[in-house]
Amino acid sequence: MVVARPSDVAPRRAVDHGPEGAEVAGTGKTMSRAKKTLDRILSGTCDANIAFVDLSGMLKSFGFEVRVRGSHHIFTHDDLPEILNIQPKKGKAKPYQVKQVRDLFLSYALGDTEQTEPERDSNSNGSVDHD
Repeated sequence: MVVARPSDVAPRRAVDHGPEGAEVAGTGKTMSRAKKTLDRILSGTCDANIAFVDLSGMLKSFGFEVRVRGSHHIFTHDDLPEILNIQPKKGKAKPYQVKQVRDLFLSYALGDTEQTEPERDSNSNGSVDHD
């Protein structure tokens, strides 16, 4: 049996993506981890595969403050009336809680998200302005 000696094994090197995050393939641009997580959440295709630490880190990067009570991580933001209560489950965020985060980001246009609601004419009785 051959046993590798420490001198035979190449040292592992950490990849430094700089302060902004990983390079986006072929563009020469970088994208932060929080932005990547937000993009995945807004896509709505992988709610069951969002790592809890990524979701938590993303919320903190957008100015949310957290307090922890047992497994409950309660996120608040000074500019928003809602609170988010999320819990990890086997290292992942719960899918329905990811949906709550997505709905919050869309309803308040956080993170440069676009509103999907049609604009309303302020001079009318709430009907949609078709101009």
